[in-house]
Amino acid sequence: MSELLTERRREALRLDLEDQQKVLIEEVYRLSQGLIHGSGAPESFAAGLLAGESPNIPDGVKAAERLDEELRRLRDISRALTRLSRPDFGCCEQCGEVIPFSDLASDATRRSCSGRCGRV
Repeated sequence: MSELLTERRREALRLDLEDQQKVLIEEVYRLSQGLIHGSGAPESFAAGLLAGESPNIPDGVKAAERLDEELRRLRDISRALTRLSRPDFGCCEQCGEVIPFSDLASDATRRSCSGRCGRV
């Protein structure tokens, strides 16, 4: 398969992904440190659930959910960085068509043309 992206565009995507990766690593570290050092769910939250109440979600639970989301995004970025060196990077994994560079520039972790091919 011929080169789908110019080397310059590939390099721009790589640099952007690496920047995003650094920010996410820092955020994951910050969130995990907060969870480790005591921002878990307070006892009153568990007591409220046992009593049948619907208490607000505590900060610890919100932080854990955010940590899960950030870790998922970090995995997606790491996988995209690995795929970036392959000649078929930028092709829809469903139909094989080229994903427009503008779409990749907005989200380089894309793996499909998002339904343009009729397959999702």
